[in-house]
Amino acid sequence: MEKRSEKKSFIVKVFIILFFFSVVIGFLFWKAGTFLVIHNSPIPSDAVIVLSGYDNRMETGVSLITAGYGEHLILSDSNFLDVDIAIDAGIPEENIIYETLADSTYENAVFTKEIMLNLEFNSAIVVSSEFHMRRSKFIFEKVFQGTNMELTYVSAQNSFFNANQWWENEFSRTIVFQEYIKLIGYWLKY
Repeated sequence: MEKRSEKKSFIVKVFIILFFFSVVIGFLFWKAGTFLVIHNSPIPSDAVIVLSGYDNRMETGVSLITAGYGEHLILSDSNFLDVDIAIDAGIPEENIIYETLADSTYENAVFTKEIMLNLEFNSAIVVSSEFHMRRSKFIFEKVFQGTNMELTYVSAQNSFFNANQWWENEFSRTIVFQEYIKLIGYWLKY
């Protein structure tokens, strides 16, 4: 009789553990997209750094400049950014700084840090896609460590990514999985 009671108790404990584990995994899966998104309220800064990539990054950076949050626009990996958007919005060409060497998010941070040090800037708003912001912040914070430069992170929304329902379309699923793989890779490397 006692063995049967122990077995029943064991089965109940296993069921509780599995249920709890399923709830935790389900919650983490559900929140996987929103965890990637970081969006600070913009504060006045010396520059706005726009990382090349998906739609609306340039428009977000330009809107921050025109709203008075920065005077200089640093275009990182500028070969892939439409500078006409900035010029058409009235940003003087002398306030647009082109960084053309970056091939990765890490290099975006390294080369923009160099520009900011050379120009004696103390603060910047970093603009990237919302799904790219967790990794961008991780890398920029590592690269800018010890500089006393203040960085703020403002996400550009994308029409094809929904952080709250990332599993509903193939693009969002692919992006979320890629971002986690890259985030883990950068975390292990740096």
